[in-house]
Amino acid sequence: LADVTEQRVARNQLRDMAERDGLTGLANRTYFHERLELAIARALRSNDHNYALLSFDFDGFKAVNDALGHTAGDHLLVSIGHRLQNIAPDDATVARLGGDEFAILVHTNDEHVVSQMCQQFVDECARPHLISDQPVVSTASIGFVLGASRYEDAEAALRDADAAMYVAKRSGKSQSRMFDESMHAEAIRRLTLESQLRESKFDRDFELKLQPIISIESGQTAGFEALLRWHGPGLEAV
Repeated sequence: LADVTEQRVARNQLRDMAERDGLTGLANRTYFHERLELAIARALRSNDHNYALLSFDFDGFKAVNDALGHTAGDHLLVSIGHRLQNIAPDDATVARLGGDEFAILVHTNDEHVVSQMCQQFVDECARPHLISDQPVVSTASIGFVLGASRYEDAEAALRDADAAMYVAKRSGKSQSRMFDESMHAEAIRRLTLESQLRESKFDRDFELKLQPIISIESGQTAGFEALLRWHGPGLEAV
């Protein structure tokens, strides 16, 4: 007979290190990616396996780090993780992917159910956290995708959930958005514009315009508005 308790404990610790985020105890990026790949594979094989992917971004997190320090920021991340885990269904996978980036995999693709779930997360995250004896609010912007046959790998689903999350963030924060194809098209358009802008030459592709600002009272020129027109390739002047 042999006592293998220490070996078992060591194996469990190694498994946790491989699968868990060291700060929050939630699933880490690697483990979450594996679970999402499995959900996608099951959904492609059978209509009975449904899923939805939620991508989170928390507003004001950098301000907490800057004002209260990184230790306070870590406490905020732990508090956020606890709240997400408390609301998420028991069979959901809740993960911290890095920084203040969280994601949740749930086993339903019912749009109404997922939308209600997102609203619960938004409402819960809008409540102040007590960090370093100070109330701190870090609202959530959420983007989500519903499991669909167009997804054959985890990266595509994560990309689209992130695109929807950024739309929610730009639309006023503390809200959720479901992905649609126009969001992907917009992301491609923005990436193309950025690439073209970096390749443009100032003396060739840009035109400076000065527009006078006239005082209504005196009729005199009070100043000028400077406009820089960019003649991008294949585009109207921007």
